[in-house]
Amino acid sequence: MNTTHIVYCLTFLMGSFNCLALANSDNLPFWSAQVRLAGLVIHPDGGSTPEIYPRKLDEKAYFLISPGLVAGLNYHMSQNHSFKGQAALLKDCADLWEGYLHLGYRYSYPFNKKMDLSLSMGPTLIWREDWNRFQEWRDYQGYKFFNNKWKNYEYEFIVYGGEIELSYQLGEMKLIAAVTPGFITLFTFGVEKRL
Repeated sequence: MNTTHIVYCLTFLMGSFNCLALANSDNLPFWSAQVRLAGLVIHPDGGSTPEIYPRKLDEKAYFLISPGLVAGLNYHMSQNHSFKGQAALLKDCADLWEGYLHLGYRYSYPFNKKMDLSLSMGPTLIWREDWNRFQEWRDYQGYKFFNNKWKNYEYEFIVYGGEIELSYQLGEMKLIAAVTPGFITLFTFGVEKRL
């Protein structure tokens, strides 16, 4: 563990203890659950191997359909501060299974009564079925994010993974645009319902 990781972990812990001190209202703390459907994925630079993407919406794979489910549980210490646990199971670009587990501190900034921006940061484990089954992927010479293997899976642990989420309240549902934890150029859009 290098110095950056140690500084990050200490900052995360200090922020966490600070948030616990904020829980001083009669209706706090409280729990909330969320379920989000993932559907549209955007690769801003296009896909690295678009020839193996069966659900691409354009030739260069800028846009793809990636169905999946994201479920989370939040422990709110105040209206703006919470801890977040999240798990996802999706079909990736190559129609293989992928997912992530994320645990983090979450800060929500309300723009108005219907719209807010939430930032979450914390450790994230990302996994997917091994892409080395595709010759196109084995031949690809660009950046490859996953460096660890376990059986038929590739995975990566990110100490400071995160999520940026813009939400708009529409009745009982929230419309969500989110950057998925750990992926810099992978965006998902979906809906959320607080239970």
